[in-house]
Amino acid sequence: MKKIIGNSFIYIALITLYSYFEFIIKDISTESKLTYILIVAACILFCLVIYYIYKYFLRKNNPYHFEEEKVTKYNIKWFILFLISALLIQHFGSLFDPTNSKSQITFVGIAITVFVAPVVEELICRGIFFAFFLKRKSQYTSMFFILLTSSLIFAILHLRYNIISFTNVLLVGFILGSTYIKTRKIIFPILIHMILNLISFF
Repeated sequence: MKKIIGNSFIYIALITLYSYFEFIIKDISTESKLTYILIVAACILFCLVIYYIYKYFLRKNNPYHFEEEKVTKYNIKWFILFLISALLIQHFGSLFDPTNSKSQITFVGIAITVFVAPVVEELICRGIFFAFFLKRKSQYTSMFFILLTSSLIFAILHLRYNIISFTNVLLVGFILGSTYIKTRKIIFPILIHMILNLISFF
């Protein structure tokens, strides 16, 4: 119980840190080349720190053997299946979402949305969350509960104050979590997340 509480505090701290980091970076003026360089360096460093945290806790708790096998055709098949599912959910969700308008965004905002956010959010919402809370006991029940909870957290992070948007992101989060579970590789949900975010600009 103490370990769960401790992990919960660490997890909340990571989410808070990421939220502040994203807010500050997107709000910085990028009129000089030096600013661009500093922003890129800060984003790379932040991603590396989160990745190190992910690998550290994965070594401490990894009953389902994430990241232990090489990429196989089996992984690729699941990746393609979940990518198509996520694209369909995003497409049909956008048709019924009245707030889904394409507002102007800076180059830095696009770069963060397409590259930085998918890496960090998948590491936090899937990788680290699973390493913290997924145990061997009650295999399928535990797996589904963790998957659902991580999807809810992901949806809350993207909350836009309407039920259609929330449901859409919740379903996408469930797909991303399922991708991580079936492939056992964090790179696959990251790639799907990147593709979804990129397509959202068109």
